[in-house]
Amino acid sequence: MVSDLCTGRGHGTHSSLSPHALHNTLIANGPDFRHGWNDTMPTGNIDVAPTILSVLGLEVPKTMDGRILSEVLR
Repeated sequence: MVSDLCTGRGHGTHSSLSPHALHNTLIANGPDFRHGWNDTMPTGNIDVAPTILSVLGLEVPKTMDGRILSEVLR
């Protein structure tokens, strides 16, 4: 049984703000991405969806968490 105290953002999730959680491996390929480049900015899985929406030319909803990984884009 999950306690009500462990629900919601920042409570009982599988993420944190540690360097290990914010420097995951993500490999992207295609004409929109920089070639042979390693991003040192803090990033996480939460940033993938806004980045893909941006690459596809779709609007990123204001309610969506995460950021566009603009530094990896051409």
